[in-house]
Amino acid sequence: MANNGTGETLVRIPAPLRPLTGGAGELRLEGATVGDVLGALERKHKGISDRILDGGKTVRPFVNIFVGSDNVKSLQGLNTRVKSGDVISIVPAVAGGLGVIPAVASRLWRDVIPAKAGIQSQKER
Repeated sequence: MANNGTGETLVRIPAPLRPLTGGAGELRLEGATVGDVLGALERKHKGISDRILDGGKTVRPFVNIFVGSDNVKSLQGLNTRVKSGDVISIVPAVAGGLGVIPAVASRLWRDVIPAKAGIQSQKER
């Protein structure tokens, strides 16, 4: 399964798409570009690319794909080159405002965000 020497790329699958991968959260696939890897993903798990790509040509507006920490939308999109050991993360955008997940947002504001900013959280007071 050679692909011009690029080797395997680890692809992280978000929870909403895992039913399409038989529950797998991570897959190792080959390809020289992000598009090649997503093509391999589609061949292995039919129909998943419809949830990621718009018409098979561009990343859907509410999906982000990262190679490492870089969003491919700010690189070369699906033509972004990957190499063995790279990690591709498929990340669906979360929308809907605070009404959708107020408990989670409240916990983040109360505990996580202050800690990241070096501020004492309400739990620590």
